[in-house]
Amino acid sequence: MAIRFRKNQKDLTPNEWATFVATVKAAKAPNANAPTYADIAAYHLSSWHGGIAHRYPEFFPWHREYLLVLESRLQKVNPSVTIPYWDWTKETDVPAPLNDETEWGVTRNPLATIKSLLAGAPSLGGLVSTDLALTDYEDFLNAINGPVHGRVHVQIGGPNGEMSNVEISPRDVLFWLHHGNIDKIWYDWQIKHPGVFPSNLLESPLTKFPKKNKDVLDSSSLDVYYGVSSAQPDQTITDKYIWLPDLVSLPSEINYDVTCHNESDEFLPCFSKNKVQWGGSNPDALSWYLSPHRDDFTFRTNLFGTFPKVTRGAKIKAVVGQEYNIKCTIGETSASYYVNGQLYATATYSAGTIPGDGNFGFAVYNPENISVRNISITTAT
Repeated sequence: MAIRFRKNQKDLTPNEWATFVATVKAAKAPNANAPTYADIAAYHLSSWHGGIAHRYPEFFPWHREYLLVLESRLQKVNPSVTIPYWDWTKETDVPAPLNDETEWGVTRNPLATIKSLLAGAPSLGGLVSTDLALTDYEDFLNAINGPVHGRVHVQIGGPNGEMSNVEISPRDVLFWLHHGNIDKIWYDWQIKHPGVFPSNLLESPLTKFPKKNKDVLDSSSLDVYYGVSSAQPDQTITDKYIWLPDLVSLPSEINYDVTCHNESDEFLPCFSKNKVQWGGSNPDALSWYLSPHRDDFTFRTNLFGTFPKVTRGAKIKAVVGQEYNIKCTIGETSASYYVNGQLYATATYSAGTIPGDGNFGFAVYNPENISVRNISITTAT
């Protein structure tokens, strides 16, 4: 499974928002392949009637798997999509691309009412901060489930909205961003309190899903990370290596829009600790490749020196003057490369082949004329 970075919705680029919206709508379409968005939304109903997902300690594990199920379905439409999270402790405005009730076919409280309620007392941020200090799992669950999780549902849905009705709440796309944040809160709590979960429930099955609680306790084993994103300055690549200033640790992701202006251009983004250039002693960079004049390269290790094992899709030659959205997620033993939302290549390599921390940058092999903009780096929290 490729690394999945779930980002704060406020950090999504316009391209990422447009892709997410289009992908959800494709899964909601009447002619969508099964399971459709509506099919998956209905799982919530079956978990409520006779299930354990809302009335027992399995609340957190069940909803973690539920997010994965929808996310995997969305990735059948667009492999680069992940579910963003909405941190309503800091951003009380409904995310703009999702705020039109008519467009999304749902009923909610008025936008100004939602904002006022989410910002009201007691402070959601204060509650979450206090709850994260709790050391007992069931104390933490009880503190989050009703006073935080349930409150947000009702304040969004109002008296008649889907979000206020536990049986149908996933019909509203805000459900998924809300539960992304609830899962992130649990994720953050698990970092503070590793391994804390009732031992007698490890083998309990998750209603509707072929997994047990123990299978979803470790997000990293699911290749799921909650990310913090930082925007980087636009770059023009000519005849010098460029290194972005942020030192980051793996796993990490870089996203950008790139345009090659000459047929001879070779776009060579990379990740390196020692920043040794081609021809120097022991370059450690993982690099990947896009060019208008060749389509036979994807990933290379040791900058341009060696080839890891690569699984790739259709070959791609860049068109001069055309902008491409590129995303690359990098972990300690694998990396995935997406072009315009489609998975282009995945590389696998042994631990230690590439550095565990370093800088993203752009190498040069010959003089280039390449524009890179909307650069964003995401690292795990």
